Amino acid sequence: MTIQELKNYKKLNKSIRYWKRELAILKKESLVKSPQMTGMPGSGKMPDPTAERALKEAKLMEKLERMLQKQQEESDRIMNWILTIDDPMIQTIMHARYIRDKSWRAISFLVGGNNTEESVRKMHTRYLSEMSDNSA
Repeated sequence: MTIQELKNYKKLNKSIRYWKRELAILKKESLVKSPQMTGMPGSGKMPDPTAERALKEAKLMEKLERMLQKQQEESDRIMNWILTIDDPMIQTIMHARYIRDKSWRAISFLVGGNNTEESVRKMHTRYLSEMSDNSA
């Protein structure tokens, strides 16, 4: 597992949260709008805001489903990698950071032992650096 793969997984999680919020906003938007009075002749077609919204919502749901599928696949792969780590503290740090999406602060409280945000982040980075040095 590389640092870049783990960063990409964090980005995927962040993107999923964003699109979930967008979907929630879309579902809450009112379909009732004031008519646009521009003075220009119309096309003669009556827009169907319900159909347009349903289509937009369906496309967004499709996108989210693909992202969630990829997230599950990556999560399984990362979890399998975490289980191969011999050091229980590093295992806890990696699990909390990537599977549970915890902040460095939350992880420092979780592992205890007077560890700070900085110290758990450094343990994490040092482990990944050593791992990449060993695989090179």
